Amino acid sequence: MKKIIALFLAMFLMLSLAGCGSIDRLNYVKGLDKYVTLCDIEAIKVDTNSADYITVYKDSMASDLNTYTYSVSEGKVADGDITNIDYAGKVDGVAFTGGTAKGFDLTIGSGQFIEGFEEQLIGVKIGSTVDIKVTFPANYGDSTDLETGSKTIKLSGADAIFTVTVNSVKRPFSDVNDEFAKAAGFDNANAYLADLDERCIKKYIYDYLINNTSVTKLPPDNEGNCYSYHKNYYTDYAKYNGISFEELLSYYGMDEATFKNNVLTEEVVLYAAFDKLGLEVTDEAINAKIEELAKLNETTAEEIEKNYDKNYIEYIYVNNAVINTLYEKVNVIK
Repeated sequence: MKKIIALFLAMFLMLSLAGCGSIDRLNYVKGLDKYVTLCDIEAIKVDTNSADYITVYKDSMASDLNTYTYSVSEGKVADGDITNIDYAGKVDGVAFTGGTAKGFDLTIGSGQFIEGFEEQLIGVKIGSTVDIKVTFPANYGDSTDLETGSKTIKLSGADAIFTVTVNSVKRPFSDVNDEFAKAAGFDNANAYLADLDERCIKKYIYDYLINNTSVTKLPPDNEGNCYSYHKNYYTDYAKYNGISFEELLSYYGMDEATFKNNVLTEEVVLYAAFDKLGLEVTDEAINAKIEELAKLNETTAEEIEKNYDKNYIEYIYVNNAVINTLYEKVNVIK
């Protein structure tokens, strides 16, 4: 569950605190003491030499390195490369519908294409054209001839030849350097590492708070519990990766009931910590979050308000306010 929530948390930790002039809270308006026994938040400390912290740090850096790429103009295709290719497939010399494309980005090792296709591209010189021989799996669906679309082409178990041109290659970074930092939006490697430190400390605080707080039961569901937005976020994330929401949950060993319990439990913990820290929701803070989300998503405040109701914006603010406040208070051991 931590990995899923980490994805969700990432965009929230980019947002800053703002505002004064408290307003009535929309979510969990009644006391949470009878549901939540908080850990001693005043005693949280982050030992950056601990195995737990080092794991968070290394995982975060590896994820960042894999997110950004640089262009490679010479050399040969390697496993993990993002290759831009043109390809044209034929069965018995006949081009078939769906077997031809130009400018397609294929990550080598992703398993996106049929078995043997990606493996045969490893070692191919950038800019060259090669023929790749593959066999379609049994029970693969039929196609039609590309020229007329009237002739059935049986692909199940068929041998095919794909003529492939490797146009260009992008490669994930393997080391933190100034080039990587600039690709990630920082002035230099030191600026990136400072940001990484802050993000990892905040994630460590978040995990500690959730894992060391006891929730006996969830408050009764209400319109402000935000569950639909959690589900929508991960449904979109799953779709982006070519799988269903249910498949994503299955990958993490969960069904929807478990997922719902997990995300709402974390909500309740954050609201309880928000109360313990004496924080308040303000008009200015909610409006600032709307503006920041609009900027982050390159859209307008009006679109954000249309797609996210204020209950959800409030939750984002509470989440961020708790973690940023604790970040300023915790003892960090270097």
